[in-house]
Amino acid sequence: MIWHLMRHGEINSNINGTYAGWNDEGLTPNGKQQVKDASKELANRKIDAIFCSPQKRAVQTAEILSDALGVKYITRDSFRELKLGRWEGKSEELIRKLYVNEWDIWNTRPAELIVEGRETLGELMDRVLRGIREVKGAFRFVCPLIVTHVSVVRALILYSKKMDLNLYRTILVPNAKLFEVPDMLLEGRTL
Repeated sequence: MIWHLMRHGEINSNINGTYAGWNDEGLTPNGKQQVKDASKELANRKIDAIFCSPQKRAVQTAEILSDALGVKYITRDSFRELKLGRWEGKSEELIRKLYVNEWDIWNTRPAELIVEGRETLGELMDRVLRGIREVKGAFRFVCPLIVTHVSVVRALILYSKKMDLNLYRTILVPNAKLFEVPDMLLEGRTL
């Protein structure tokens, strides 16, 4: 089985270089079009289950894909974006100025960043893998799609390739782009 992963369509925070985190920002018109375009690529993949983050941008993405593919979507908290704490809603430029040491760690050793009120990448990975195990146990499907956020896609790609979470920032994840991870690469490993 292959897990299909897709980051939500574009939001204003993506355009402005702002860390959206757990906010409930919706898709831009361009973001909606990105998802419609992506649905064409998914049409021949026989997607039979869509799981998504409950955040507005992911739900809007899942709704567009659900309509195009004729597959209902189910929201799961496990697939939410990385909780960013005090970084949430701030621009990269402002974070760079306010939290110099944190910014340096984030850009060189992101798995080692510990900030009060913020999820670590290890905690994110645990949450996402737990979510995958839960949906595998609760639902029947052959070709699933997870509509989620940049952090979840990056973490799953690194995990599936047995790569260090400190390489997190090296994985490019454009909006509404499809990624694939074989299920066997997500099974039987611990962090």
